[in-house]
Amino acid sequence: MEEPPHHDECETGLIFQDDLNEVYSNKPVQVFYIYSWFFTNYLVFMTYCGSMPLMFVFGILHFWLAYLSYKFLFVWYNRATQGFDVLIPLYSVKLMKWGLLLHLLFNTFMFTNKRLLSPTDYTLQEFYRPRGEAPGSFFSRRFDIFPSVVVVLVLVGVSVAYLVYVFILVPIGKCAANEIARRKAKNLNDDEDIGDDIEAQELKA
Repeated sequence: MEEPPHHDECETGLIFQDDLNEVYSNKPVQVFYIYSWFFTNYLVFMTYCGSMPLMFVFGILHFWLAYLSYKFLFVWYNRATQGFDVLIPLYSVKLMKWGLLLHLLFNTFMFTNKRLLSPTDYTLQEFYRPRGEAPGSFFSRRFDIFPSVVVVLVLVGVSVAYLVYVFILVPIGKCAANEIARRKAKNLNDDEDIGDDIEAQELKA
């Protein structure tokens, strides 16, 4: 008669511990889907929140509820994924500036559209503009008031500031950091050379 297994003995036919862990482990989370989904929603909210301020509220609710739900899934359902490190979050942060660019571009088209925010002196002939209007006439009529010009200046100003930061300030900062590192390495080498000279003099004495 076969004896029953001991109460501490594992009742399984698996031999290796890795196979047993696989049985009792849940599926790993597919992080790339989460990041792509979050970034897509971020671009949608940033694109349309200028003309629809309610999108800010929807965005806050979306990201807050998604954070709580995925926090629950990470703790109680999914296991840690393999091959995930800090590179994907850092890369996602770098891509967030494109959301700001879309935000400014769409605000430029929406806030300067006089058919949506018509001035009091806007005539029906201007509202129902003729087909095939020349681009020069179209843009001169679209940006002939101060608020429209301000919207364009904000877009141009932010773009110029970003280009100055990327192509001027960042290279200057990198050159300064490299120069500081070079000087520290040179001072360290000089200190080591001085120490070697002192030891050599002590040995000669």
